[in-house]
Amino acid sequence: MIIGIDARFALGKRRGIGNYTLHLISYLAKIDQVNQYILYVDRSDEEGILPKQHNILVKTLKPRIYPIWEQLILPIQALRDKIDILHCTANTFPIWNNQKPKLIVTIHDVMFLKEELKSGSLYQFLGKKYRAFIVKNFSHIPFSIITVSQFSKQDLLNTVRKLVPETVFHTYESYDSLFDKSNNYESKAILKSELGINYPYILALGATDPRKNTRNIIQVFANLKEKYGIDYRLIIAGIPEANHFIFHDLISSLNLQESVLLTGFVSRDILVALYQCSTIFIYPSLYEGFGIPLLEAMVSGTPIISSNVTSIPEIVGDAGILVEPTNLNQLEASIIKLLSDQSLRLDLIDKGLKRVKKFSWESMAMKTLEIYISTARSKTMSNG
Repeated sequence: MIIGIDARFALGKRRGIGNYTLHLISYLAKIDQVNQYILYVDRSDEEGILPKQHNILVKTLKPRIYPIWEQLILPIQALRDKIDILHCTANTFPIWNNQKPKLIVTIHDVMFLKEELKSGSLYQFLGKKYRAFIVKNFSHIPFSIITVSQFSKQDLLNTVRKLVPETVFHTYESYDSLFDKSNNYESKAILKSELGINYPYILALGATDPRKNTRNIIQVFANLKEKYGIDYRLIIAGIPEANHFIFHDLISSLNLQESVLLTGFVSRDILVALYQCSTIFIYPSLYEGFGIPLLEAMVSGTPIISSNVTSIPEIVGDAGILVEPTNLNQLEASIIKLLSDQSLRLDLIDKGLKRVKKFSWESMAMKTLEIYISTARSKTMSNG
């Protein structure tokens, strides 16, 4: 087969979809030396991270304007390349309907179809509307749909009623092996030199998107400082520096300027160090299709407090404390309990290190390859 993959999100600053796409490509390169792959991107691979081998070709398509690239440039090039399968990895896809090439799409979650989950910025709002338009009106076009958890699969089927369950599959994600090769002494040195951190802290990953619950995290931390005088700081990673101002008023009003550090995007080495040296990791997200940061914390030996909603219980199992994410009292009590109970922390660390072994990028890639093969053999569309 000739298999085309939309690999745009593997390049540049990577979050969930980008990490999924990069690891899919990397492990397909390891397990499949037979089929031919064309990786379609919209920029140069400045990091040199895409695999280089005889059966993989990278093509840069321009212009980078998102809907034009996806709806016009990509499908025209795919037809020219005479590919058999086109895998779009980021929720949306070209809305052709000529069944050539056969289309596979990964829909990581359907939060963009849920009105109660509002986007935090104009860019996020427009992106949500675009994704919702494509999935609501054209989800019958792909031959196969891949999701990233059992929850995400069922949520998609419940939300988009016209889909046929037999055409929807789930393949669990995993974590970057870099998180499994850390050294505590080196991590402490990295944090001190790069961020000036040499104190005990609680780690969270934040975002302007309200579903990440960042404002509530800050409020709960303020309550803990006021009620219990905890000798910890709060580190929130992942919010672009240009958006830090969104939280400055809240931090100032709670008098937390010296206690809360917003790091912005950080390198993988720094993120590894942040996980490994934190006392606990809190992730009270309102909605997750999977939640790679949960695995990153587990493999780093960091105890977790997370949400009891969406896919999170499926991923965490008994390896973390799960709370109602909008119940600030419950989140507050769980943090105090975990900070004060070393035996509980050690128990959760042990359970996390065992549970994380259940998740493998190689297994994900092998199952995805099986979906490519079965889709290629399909003669007619079964979900049209």
